[in-house]
Order: sequence, then structure tokens, then C-alpha cells
Amino acid sequence: ERPELGWRTLTYAETLDKVERIVQALFQAGATPTQPVLIMSNNSVDHALLKLAAMHIGIPVASLSVAYSMYAGNYERLIDAVERLNPKFIFAKQGDLYAYALAALPKRHHILVSSGIEALSNLDLPVTKLSELAKVSRTPTVDALYEQVSPDTPAKYMLTSGSTGRS
Repeated sequence: ERPELGWRTLTYAETLDKVERIVQALFQAGATPTQPVLIMSNNSVDHALLKLAAMHIGIPVASLSVAYSMYAGNYERLIDAVERLNPKFIFAKQGDLYAYALAALPKRHHILVSSGIEALSNLDLPVTKLSELAKVSRTPTVDALYEQVSPDTPAKYMLTSGSTGRS
């Protein structure tokens, strides 16, 4: 990412530290391998950190096409994907940009954003800035969760027209 003041960079050590803190926060918020993390935003550093954190403890990630969230008033594909996946957490980098799409979804998810949290105050859903998750203190639970991941653990779900029956 290139914010106004320059490129946002992280070292491997900084990345691992943030990933493990996000893992801890996800676990404390009830994350389980049976409910994936849904990402409905373009690529970004926060997108990568959340994806790495989920995969670090065996929680599958599903990244949706941004187009599913951008057609105001027509969120059928987004709703269908959410119903199929039943995610515990949904990440929308810019809450204000995705507010209408998030409002159209069933009210049973925890929303994660990088910015624009104020625009989501009417959703009646838990909404958290990803940067707040990265402040949680890591415990040995992170290691125990990581150790449970096996080579057969699903890492990512990819929805295609062939897998959803929709073109």
C-alpha cells in the first residue's frame, strides 16, 4: 500500500507479531475452523495480515470479487456467498465504502475494517478495526492452535460460477 506519506512496509518479524496478535484476538472472539473468514475487499496489507492470521490457525479464508459488494441494491451474489460460507468474520477494508453491502447481509457476523468504522454504526453488528486486533497480547494459545493445523486442513475456499451454480 502507498498511503499519502509513503509505502506501508512490514518486516517478517513485524508481520509474524501482528499475525499472532490477530490470531489471539480472533480466537478470543470465537473464531473456529468451521466458519471461514470472508474478505470482500481488494488486496491490501491488512487483507494479507488477516488472511495469514486465519490460515495460521486453520481457519479457511474466502476472498470474494469486489464486484459482489459494489452494485448498490443488487447484493444477491454477495448474500448467496455469505449464506454458503457462513463466515464468523467479514473483512471490508473501508467500512464506509462497503456499508450498504454489509447492511444487506444477515445480522450474524463480526465485521472487521481498516477504516470507515463510523459509517457502520447503524448495522447492529459487532464492528472492529483490524488495528485493534493487532494490539491484543499473544498467549501460548496461539502456538497450540498452530500445532493443530495439518497438511489436510483447508486453507482457502474459492467460489466460482461452477462451484456456486451461478454464472
